[in-house]
Amino acid sequence: DVREAIRYAINYDEIIALTAGDAKLVQEVIPDGFLGHTGQNPFKQDIAKAKELLAKAGVKEGTEIEALVPSNFPAGPIDFPTLAAKVQSDLEKAGLKLNLKQLQVSELLNQYRAQEGQMTFILWGPDYPDPDANATPFSNYDAKSIAYRNGWENKDIFALAQKAASATSDEERVKTYAEFTERMLHEGPYAVLYQPLRTYALRSNIDGFIFDPADTPSITFALISKK
Repeated sequence: DVREAIRYAINYDEIIALTAGDAKLVQEVIPDGFLGHTGQNPFKQDIAKAKELLAKAGVKEGTEIEALVPSNFPAGPIDFPTLAAKVQSDLEKAGLKLNLKQLQVSELLNQYRAQEGQMTFILWGPDYPDPDANATPFSNYDAKSIAYRNGWENKDIFALAQKAASATSDEERVKTYAEFTERMLHEGPYAVLYQPLRTYALRSNIDGFIFDPADTPSITFALISKK
């Protein structure tokens, strides 16, 4: 209930506005563009609902939460201190006091990996272009990745990630990831704020420009030519 309250306390539209068009609203752990992405964005700021959930959980107004914030690492299109200050302001409306603790990212990761953060601002990028690149680390506690760092374990949700990863058809994978996403959105420990966008400017006489997130480097210059 407390995690759900925090998700409802955040004003996502205002955060997107801070990115000046360099991010889109995404609230699920499977990115837009990947198989299994549902496009669900069920959370909008609802302070009354957030307060109701906090009261249901027995959390008193003015309860303090320490949040670890990278001081020297970009949160995509904006910096983490700016992002954290915005979330701090939103949560204050619901009656939660967020104490921001800025750390060098190396020290923050040491604490985060040791499960020492009550709340942590961090980003994540998939290692390969498949939904399992996010679904498993976000749900597999034993892997000691994202789920472990957040001190969260739900074997049923992880079982859905495993089922989807091993399914033999795209149709079955999409169906299972939809169930995984629905449960993760409301039972997981995450408040996903946005997905960064990358913008390129090209002359009108350029052919062959392809951005391939699955390749390194992501732009193959040998394919580019002038008309």
